[in-house]
Amino acid sequence: MKIGDHILVDGKHPVTLCYFGLVDNHPGEWIGIEWWNQQGKHNGTNNGKFYYKTKNSSNGFFIRRQRIQFGNSFTQAIQKQHIKSFSNDYINDDINYSLFGLYLII
Repeated sequence: MKIGDHILVDGKHPVTLCYFGLVDNHPGEWIGIEWWNQQGKHNGTNNGKFYYKTKNSSNGFFIRRQRIQFGNSFTQAIQKQHIKSFSNDYINDDINYSLFGLYLII
């Protein structure tokens, strides 16, 4: 996890990771995010202290780590979108699914 990563909040809301660490007067670690759909509350400040900068003055928000997911890798996305509909009854043993670069070879 690094600053600038695109992550999901609650499994469905895309955001950009802007900060992780402590926030004054709030125990534990916090994740500073920038909502993509402008549903935040601030610009990366809390009680007048600057933690990170957002593009829009109301896109910032602090959340806990357990609310974030990292989405799917390219391979996972291909499997979920295209291969999940196959059951073991319909997949032939001689079909080889492999990933080479950005191309799915069937």
